[in-house]
Amino acid sequence: MKSRVDAVIGAITGDIIGSAYEFVGVKAEKFKVFDQNCNFTDDTVLTIAVADWLSSPGTRLQDFLIRYARKYFDAGYGPMFRKWCLSSNPQPYNSCGNGSAMRVSAVGAVANSVEEAMKLAKESALPTHNHPEGIKGAQAIAVAVVLARQDKTKEEIKATLQELFDYDLDRTYLDLYNGKYTFNVICQTTVPEALISFFASESYEDCIFKAVLTNKDTDTASAVAGAVAGAYYGVSEKIKEKAFTYLPKEFIEVIDKLDKFVTKEESKTIVYLHGFGSSSMSNTVKFLKKFLPQHKVLAPDIPVDPAEALPFLRDYCRKTNPDLVIGTSMGGMYAMQMHEYKRICVNPALRMSELSKVLMPGTFEFFNPRLDGETHFTITEDIIQHFREMEAHLFDNVNDDNRQRCWGLFGDEDTTVNCKEEFSRYFSPNIGDFHGGHRMNNNILKETVIPFISTIL
Repeated sequence: MKSRVDAVIGAITGDIIGSAYEFVGVKAEKFKVFDQNCNFTDDTVLTIAVADWLSSPGTRLQDFLIRYARKYFDAGYGPMFRKWCLSSNPQPYNSCGNGSAMRVSAVGAVANSVEEAMKLAKESALPTHNHPEGIKGAQAIAVAVVLARQDKTKEEIKATLQELFDYDLDRTYLDLYNGKYTFNVICQTTVPEALISFFASESYEDCIFKAVLTNKDTDTASAVAGAVAGAYYGVSEKIKEKAFTYLPKEFIEVIDKLDKFVTKEESKTIVYLHGFGSSSMSNTVKFLKKFLPQHKVLAPDIPVDPAEALPFLRDYCRKTNPDLVIGTSMGGMYAMQMHEYKRICVNPALRMSELSKVLMPGTFEFFNPRLDGETHFTITEDIIQHFREMEAHLFDNVNDDNRQRCWGLFGDEDTTVNCKEEFSRYFSPNIGDFHGGHRMNNNILKETVIPFISTIL
């Protein structure tokens, strides 16, 4: 399973692998993943500095950059940076060099959105690389890492980067490989070429291989490309273990510190409420757990009778104290009534008693296995009446405070239940639309629900 710090490990490993070929380059047939001349360089040192800063709230990045650079002063810094870190009054020197992009991977690991990545990446560049292109290069890589972590496709990542940064990413890898093999140290060339190497790759190792063959500044090209590839593919334990043999103990400790920091910062409790006839073992629950591995996803089996279900769910939420309650269909209707919590209601079925094709007397089979082992449920006229009684009071406890913590998502092709107008009267403007019908599928969850959960949390 991928880790959020795989972007940092990917950048550092890329630096180590690429270091063996800096200035001289390498022919494809001579490339080795770990050559005997490999070592970490300034790219790794400053990546660690940024990682340490981000996992130490309330501190200044400049202090970390200077401390690590002075301690590892022979790691290969450029002349302007060496002068800067030895100065008694260090000031930004308007650099557009690729140093801002090669140290930014930890920003992508920490940021929870594109907007946060843009902000933090700018902060990470400003102590030295305050030139617009230096800032832009850092932001582009940080955004790419965030999108890769979110399992966006390469096409989606490319389109977002082109829209935000206007890089020419339509060139093919062969356009670079067949071009002049030069030593490029500015963001304007290093960043788009590293991204093109990533887009053309088939694995983490393949991305590093391709990056090394496009720029004789091989350690930085590989570090920049490796950050995105690490976030996208993950870094295998075998590669990671080998890379760590090149690092001082304190670097590994900083990576571990960052890992613990992002895990602590991001870990939330989510309660999912299923739809009618479903259970806590539905495919939706499995998908949420798969694509939100950093969060604790809880899903109770909801009693069939609303006279039992509503007090049961209120007590369940009181005991688990979720950061978010999310429900679909009938579960969305119940989620809406959990007023003390943030809640997302997806196609909420607010009028279950009126769904005569769904809610009718009889005995039916559950769609999914239940934790209690029950396989069938019975609907009686009393249960239908209990739904009517609950529906008469659905909005009684909505007020200006709790309405701000409730959002509704509605499929534009939902012909089963369409309660958007009624929901909007109480919770506008917290309304969103998605392309799809009433039932959830993996595409709706991945493209709409998961990203929306991230914005709420």
